[in-house]
Amino acid sequence: MSEEPMTDCDSAPGNYCSGWIIRELYVDKTLRYAELLTAMSIAGWEFEVSQLVVDDSPRVIMRGVPVTEYGRPRLEQREICAVWEYHSGAWQVGGFGTGSQAIGGGLFLQATTDELVDMVADAPASWAHTSH
Repeated sequence: MSEEPMTDCDSAPGNYCSGWIIRELYVDKTLRYAELLTAMSIAGWEFEVSQLVVDDSPRVIMRGVPVTEYGRPRLEQREICAVWEYHSGAWQVGGFGTGSQAIGGGLFLQATTDELVDMVADAPASWAHTSH
């Protein structure tokens, strides 16, 4: 039985995500949340997404590390972090904490989410691409 892919969050069974605050991150393309998540998945990066509340405001943090086929960090690349904060009824990219740094530490370089998507897309794992 083949099903049509969901084209929008609202097309899910029971409209399960309508009204949920996190939905806005997926829908608002200018925030680049879904694009960054997708890029890391396709490029073979290891990543985690954390959701928390700081000073009564929701915050989402996404961290990503380029890894080898054995799950070890690729030390010649940079790890990334993106922060989105919900203020005054809208999501915005966090001014601090969004950027990259050398794996294992070092100088943190602020970046836009557009730049992070490009950084991930330019550093796919060699094993993540298939010739099929």
